[in-house]
Amino acid sequence: MRRTSGYMLGSEVESSRLRVPEERYYRDDDFYVARPEDDRETILSKGREVLRNYPLVRACALFFVLAFGLRALYNLQLGNYPISPELRDMHDYDQVARSLVDGGGYSRPWAYTDDRGETVVEIRKTMFRPPLYTLALASAYALSNRNSLIARILLCSIGASTVVALFLVTRKLFNTRVGAVAGILAALYPPLIAADGVLYPEALFTLLVVLLVLSLLLLKEKVTLTRAAISGALVGAMALTRAEGAVWILLPLLFVAVSMPAVRTSRKVGLVGVMAATAFVVYLPWLHHTWTNFKTVAPSASLGSMVVGANNRVAYYDRVFMGSWYYGGLVRDRATLYEIRDPRHNEKTVDDLYLAQGLEYARSHLERLPSVVVVRILRGLDFWDPYVTARLEEGWGRPMWISYAGMAVYFPLLGAGVYGLWRSRRRWRDFLPFYTIVAGFVVFSALAFGSSRFRLPADVSLIVVSSSVLYGITRTTVLTRRTSLGDLLDSVEKTGEMSRFEAELPEEVRRAIRLRAAKERAYRRLNSEDLARLHEGEDLARLDPESLSGALGGEDGIGNADEAADEETAEQTDTVADSEELKLTEATSLDIRSGLIRLEREGSQGSEDAG
Repeated sequence: MRRTSGYMLGSEVESSRLRVPEERYYRDDDFYVARPEDDRETILSKGREVLRNYPLVRACALFFVLAFGLRALYNLQLGNYPISPELRDMHDYDQVARSLVDGGGYSRPWAYTDDRGETVVEIRKTMFRPPLYTLALASAYALSNRNSLIARILLCSIGASTVVALFLVTRKLFNTRVGAVAGILAALYPPLIAADGVLYPEALFTLLVVLLVLSLLLLKEKVTLTRAAISGALVGAMALTRAEGAVWILLPLLFVAVSMPAVRTSRKVGLVGVMAATAFVVYLPWLHHTWTNFKTVAPSASLGSMVVGANNRVAYYDRVFMGSWYYGGLVRDRATLYEIRDPRHNEKTVDDLYLAQGLEYARSHLERLPSVVVVRILRGLDFWDPYVTARLEEGWGRPMWISYAGMAVYFPLLGAGVYGLWRSRRRWRDFLPFYTIVAGFVVFSALAFGSSRFRLPADVSLIVVSSSVLYGITRTTVLTRRTSLGDLLDSVEKTGEMSRFEAELPEEVRRAIRLRAAKERAYRRLNSEDLARLHEGEDLARLDPESLSGALGGEDGIGNADEAADEETAEQTDTVADSEELKLTEATSLDIRSGLIRLEREGSQGSEDAG
């Protein structure tokens, strides 16, 4: 290449990959770089090409935009409300996230009483909450200049991703149309929308749960160590999101042991080992933080406050707070306040004091504990005083109107979900993750306290199992009573493909389809010499009536086709007919009628000629 000073316009330049008619040459320390003036390989053009060529990507993008838009509008309606200490957990996450953005590390203010009886507040390292959601919140604060409203809108991408993942899970279990019903329902479901209006980790935790279920379904489809490692990494991420997240390692272990009977035991042991090792590696940095600063392997310093808040006089005997969490139970008297303000304590030692205090109260009121456990479960399922539950959730940052809207959708969805679980009982191995998720929520409510805030993973499971029921109800065949809802759901659950009942082709249409399949087989039986003599527009029956008549079953035509054909030929006929039915289902009704009437006329003429 000839060197020039400055830059110049060259004529056509020969390149090893393409021929560019016009280029500029820029001098940079005696090196000349050719840069085309018109670069068409941009990210935007590639994105449009992907959306145009891949319908699944287009559907996922549509669900993401729909869900993100609804959640963004909800946050705009809430406005930029102040995150005050009365919001409790939200205030804790906000403090640590702002400390990360300001360069103070993973720390928050800690108050204690000095020797003179004065309260001292200093910034200390913290393990009060696992770090993953806090890191996501800190990233949103960094992008939004610490504006909580913009940060919440940015974090709406978490809820929108949950909708997309839920669509993919339901599509894997049933089919694309049932998955679309689940995606639309998840995008419009008020509790999932409300989760993106507060700075709590439940939205991120729900996303990880859905992704874990999707990874397990993919693992069952194709058993590889890479997919097992992905499942383990998701469990590790769940442990970094909520304190009880590490317990969810039982879900993939149970799925591998029970839902994959075709896999050898030695292979299962290897998969379980890879999952556990990957989860431990992901969780290891947080374990290093807790051990270095607090000399403990506990996931967080919030277990004790949760136990003592759920086991006190108000949470056991008060009509309003029974079965819930009561903030006033943390400090019972002045002696307890002095003890937790001791400067020798840190977050972990204070949490141990809370834990011992809560367990002691539970042991001293064992006769009351069964009633409290039942109320906790009922309150978590919104069966125990829903009005009071909505008032309590308002104290956690959720408006009452969104709670009422959630209940209006939740109860009908619960009925459809129970029926869907009953209909899918024969596929219990595939639905085992959803059984486990619901059971996990019930156990958590019984041991801790009841709250619809922690019910999001169970709500997601409810959406999946009820989507097939809602899809069956909306089909025209069910509304016109041509087939029962149970038969339609059986077809959807057994095959995972489009139901045969939605086509409802008349007998004459099926007869014409069988004729087409027979004519295609007769065409394939012709030799090359006959095919050469078959000019365009000539009817096949006129050239080879014997072959066509044999394929149709003799003189009786289509009516005796299935009886006269041998077993192999009948199987091929059914296969081609099924494919033709699926193609015709996707066409418009006008094209179906006009095309099939013309085909039947040709078939009748061909049968007469064959006779």
